[in-house]
Amino acid sequence: MRTKTTIALITILATLSGCDPDTPPLTPDGGMPPGDPVYYYEDVRPILAEHCSMCHAPGGIAPFDLVTYEHATEVGERMAQVTRDRIMPPFVVDASGDCNEYSNARRLDQEEIDTIGAWVAGGMLEGDPTTAEPPRTELPALETVSATIDIGIDYAPDDSVNDDYRCFVVDPTWDGVQYLTGADVRPGNPEVVHHLIVYAPTSAGEAANARAMDGADGRPGYQCYGDAVVLALPVILWAPGAGAQEYPEGTGIAVNGDLPLIVQMHYNLLANNGEPDRTQVDVTLADSVRDEASMGLLADFGIEIPPRMPEVTTSYDGTMIFAPSGALRVWGTFPHMHTMGRRLRVDTVASSPTCMVDVPR
Repeated sequence: MRTKTTIALITILATLSGCDPDTPPLTPDGGMPPGDPVYYYEDVRPILAEHCSMCHAPGGIAPFDLVTYEHATEVGERMAQVTRDRIMPPFVVDASGDCNEYSNARRLDQEEIDTIGAWVAGGMLEGDPTTAEPPRTELPALETVSATIDIGIDYAPDDSVNDDYRCFVVDPTWDGVQYLTGADVRPGNPEVVHHLIVYAPTSAGEAANARAMDGADGRPGYQCYGDAVVLALPVILWAPGAGAQEYPEGTGIAVNGDLPLIVQMHYNLLANNGEPDRTQVDVTLADSVRDEASMGLLADFGIEIPPRMPEVTTSYDGTMIFAPSGALRVWGTFPHMHTMGRRLRVDTVASSPTCMVDVPR
């Protein structure tokens, strides 16, 4: 039996109107060779405050806090491992500069990784608690909230599955075409919300098809693994830890308030706390923008994975779905794979080929 799967890359577009080789080897536990003592308050806490506190803090989306010495020592050995292996901070795109550079990259430099490793290897020394507390990095927020997209119900995810993909049909609170210039997602139950995509149906007919499915199986919304099921354009993409997203100055995505939006929620229930979710999305709108933007879909819908193959590499050379014609500027990419994807890389094939994004693992 052959299995088909899809690897997708969603790219934000705008139509234009005009390792140190001298570093000594690490010890087996990931720390630096013996040297000056490394302390939590003086050396490690500033790293955690800058790179980790936006999620690992009270009320954050992470499963535990990293704002006190006691918190850090409880997970110290694990922290040394996941930072050394660049699993944390969770930025799976290669941000080393070998492929490209990204304005929102989350990446520890090697010195910071070595400091955490040395602290753990040295016994996780506390240091001086009176050391001035470093400022904590906060997730970005919108300067202006024009409207809120609300799924409209306290939804109880289907706990008979590990992953519940559910689409909710939501009527916007504005009339006519407005330009979306920013969005901030507020998950009602952060422990189960894995990611969110907001879609805009391409026509009144597609919107009617979505409404027909809404509640048809006796539960709010409708099942929607992979996409919105109907023909619709993505306008907002979000994953935990992203914070507010403001599109580049002068750009915005046209959204017709006379048609409903479709909010696709992915609930991961491996850590289900039994609480319902009512996610809301704050948005910033503008009457007009200099450069109208859109999100295009680059996907290989024809991938075939032969049975009993331990590893399969496939490539796809094609054009982007929903991309406008003419001169374009690529502002960002959102690589996304489900279940079987292990690595993804996208290169442009223009006159000067460019690596757009590389997900190495």
